[in-house]
Amino acid sequence: MNQLACEGGVCAKDSAVILGKPGTQKWSYDPARKALKSGEMCLDVKGASTARGAKIQTYRCHGGGNQRWIPEDFQGPKKGSTQFRNEASGKCLDISGGSDVLGRPAQLWDCKGHYNGWDVAS
Repeated sequence: MNQLACEGGVCAKDSAVILGKPGTQKWSYDPARKALKSGEMCLDVKGASTARGAKIQTYRCHGGGNQRWIPEDFQGPKKGSTQFRNEASGKCLDISGGSDVLGRPAQLWDCKGHYNGWDVAS
């Protein structure tokens, strides 16, 4: 069963994280845990991989390095937005293909990519 759960732009299909319509999914940043959370679920690097292109999934929060994200000012094409660097890999939360096309999967990538900048509501 393909299940799409959307609550700010990123959706979970089954457990894979994909780009959804802006404003459709809300993730909060927990600075104490360095986690991007939606309820009891966190953005998680699948298999704790540190490789470029590693898939991002939703997973129950456990506090591992593959779930810890450090917010930074983004210096790429979307200046003024925030990038999230994964503590374990040093790579950033990215949408594959450097695209903002809906349905593209999230991944780890070098931090100066084309779609590493995220709009964060205060």
